[in-house]
Amino acid sequence: AYIGYTRRNCIIKEVKMNFTAIDFETANEKRNSPCSLGITVVEKGQIILEKYWLIRPKEMRFSPMNIWIHGIREGDVMH
Repeated sequence: AYIGYTRRNCIIKEVKMNFTAIDFETANEKRNSPCSLGITVVEKGQIILEKYWLIRPKEMRFSPMNIWIHGIREGDVMH
């Protein structure tokens, strides 16, 4: 939940949001090289569901830049 503050540090409002966040990571620069998918569902400001999957891309080529961003390597998706 977000709490806003005035300059005098007084709480002015608490906002409880509903949303779903999706995180899609790729092995390299190509959009058709998925290596992970994460989903988080938030209702009234509380996380109610988190799911995460590793995906083996068709082209098993992981670029160093993408590995630096998400930390997923070829060995992580082999099983």
